[in-house]
Amino acid sequence: MKRLYTIMLLIGLAVASASSQTAEFRFNGEPVAEGATVTIAATKNPLTKRVVCETGAILSLYNLSAQRQSGTVQLSQYDNTLGTTGGKICMGETCSSFSGSTFTKSFSVAANTAAATQYDVTPAQEGAMLTRMVATIGGETHTVIVRFTYGDVETSVRAAAAAATTLDVYTLSGRLLRRGASSVQGLARGVYIVKNQQGEARKLVVK
Repeated sequence: MKRLYTIMLLIGLAVASASSQTAEFRFNGEPVAEGATVTIAATKNPLTKRVVCETGAILSLYNLSAQRQSGTVQLSQYDNTLGTTGGKICMGETCSSFSGSTFTKSFSVAANTAAATQYDVTPAQEGAMLTRMVATIGGETHTVIVRFTYGDVETSVRAAAAAATTLDVYTLSGRLLRRGASSVQGLARGVYIVKNQQGEARKLVVK
């Protein structure tokens, strides 16, 4: 009986070890389903007047393990009507700029820590761009699709807020400011993340 118990315990440990996950993408602090698309609208810097599409700190790759992990992230831009390619990617502790539609970057992230995936593109015209972001870490591969938009999406977010759509309002760092808000009135000037009841998140500029 004791031998049987030992064998079952070893099998249980092996299964637990095999099923443990090393990392996951998170958006606004919440896990992103494998291969899911997150949409982020362009914003304009009020000082420089520069329009930029950027994930900021709201998209991150979280190291779920108890030890530092190293890996690579590969970017592939496609369905691009923004009139530009390339951009800048900061992940882990380093940043890199690139000029083509594909780029691979190495990174390292501490144990039980989120590595902010700060990816930005400067659009030359209104449109959209999809970027497949594939992170390989701890023997695993995780994918998220980033959809940048410049033009209609940002306007539709403002319209949704004006129409009293129920929205959760976050800071760019992911801190919840309002839950189930019917408007964005009273917010200070700045850039926020709003999420609707379907879980769709957008950037919102309050001027």
